Amino acid sequence: MYIDAHMHIKDYKGTNSCAFLHTNLNAMAFDIKSNYDLLALKCEHNVNIFLGLHPLFFSDYKSDLTFLQNLFTNTDKDIYKGIGEIGFDKRSKLSIDECILLFEYQLLFAIEQKKPVSLHVYKTHDVLLKVLNKHKGKLKHINLCLHNAILSDDLIKAYSSFDMFFSLGSYLIKGHKKIESLLNKCSRDRILLESDFDLDFSLYKNDTILNIYKALAAFYKEDIDTIQDSIENNFINFCKS
Repeated sequence: MYIDAHMHIKDYKGTNSCAFLHTNLNAMAFDIKSNYDLLALKCEHNVNIFLGLHPLFFSDYKSDLTFLQNLFTNTDKDIYKGIGEIGFDKRSKLSIDECILLFEYQLLFAIEQKKPVSLHVYKTHDVLLKVLNKHKGKLKHINLCLHNAILSDDLIKAYSSFDMFFSLGSYLIKGHKKIESLLNKCSRDRILLESDFDLDFSLYKNDTILNIYKALAAFYKEDIDTIQDSIENNFINFCKS
């Protein structure tokens, strides 16, 4: 079974049996509605869900914080696998100070509940690294994964200081130089693979993630079964927070 470490389920209206049968899906919430959709989906299918608010979908600091407080207070922690995707985005509607407060609330909750965290960052690496360094001592108790990791060598080094997992997607197929650099510099046991699928879920096909597995197998010059086992072990370890 192929593990898709980071994807989204939009407009879910029924079983996409092909996806559920052959892929271990790890669905990330992004806005308020998606959190409720994932909780409903979890009642029907064995899919791993991550709850939280994506920084691009912040709308109002007070209402977003109230939503998160109610969500985390009223949801059994055994229902969801982790928190995500959360982080920072240059395009967010809120001020950077408000974004930091909302991010910290979700991060500290993950630490309290010992849940793994899926991180998003867009043109705000300085902010994310500053906040992570602020809480570095507490972060030893959970695992972090930077999704869609396309990083300079300096950023690879900075994030690796947190024993970070790195999730790679379609840019691996395209042979992006920064992806190749990351694979050469970081330990193989910190690599996850993702489709970052975010369309109508009825369109999800297993070859979306399969082609990414094939690209990694080609890079390491190994058979795909070996890569599949490796990614499965990495994901199990990521979720051991």
